[in-house]
Amino acid sequence: VAPLEDGFHPKQEGDGSKSNPRIDLISVIHQAQAGTHIYLYPGEYKMKTLKRVFGHKTSMVTSKHSGTRSHPIVLSTVPELFNQTQGHIARINWQFSNKTPNPRTWAFGLYKNYWIIENIEMENALNRIFWVSGRYNIIRNSHLHHVHSDQRDPLDNDGIVMITSAADGYNFILHNYMHHIG
Repeated sequence: VAPLEDGFHPKQEGDGSKSNPRIDLISVIHQAQAGTHIYLYPGEYKMKTLKRVFGHKTSMVTSKHSGTRSHPIVLSTVPELFNQTQGHIARINWQFSNKTPNPRTWAFGLYKNYWIIENIEMENALNRIFWVSGRYNIIRNSHLHHVHSDQRDPLDNDGIVMITSAADGYNFILHNYMHHIG
């Protein structure tokens, strides 16, 4: 997947190959099946802009399918291009646009199982970046930051990751750099 360029038109959406990458990150995440590797080119992915250009109802993303133990779904910066210290990283910027009718707001609903999210930067989300209710998921080696309350629910809290399940499984949050919460 490549960042959205100025002047892009949805009819120019690629086929997902290295030479013709997809642009609609929201759809790519929603369509991911077991064994899918979603590799993002370094650059900024503006979710509010993707929502508008592709006509999505929200900029939030949701895992709609599970991977398997031997075929997880992976979301990562292109491995051979990733170099965080030099700024070569895919940066997903929600632009504080991840609102829902439900006052409990998040940017990435990780509802399904066997996802690996790594070597990504995610920023500017309302209330939290991840809501994890699936199992056997791993979020690692990422830079997660700038989460603020949308003030619609005084009982809701800000955070980077909210985990609501895994009683009979696990979710690992490993080696992430997290800051600017609330």
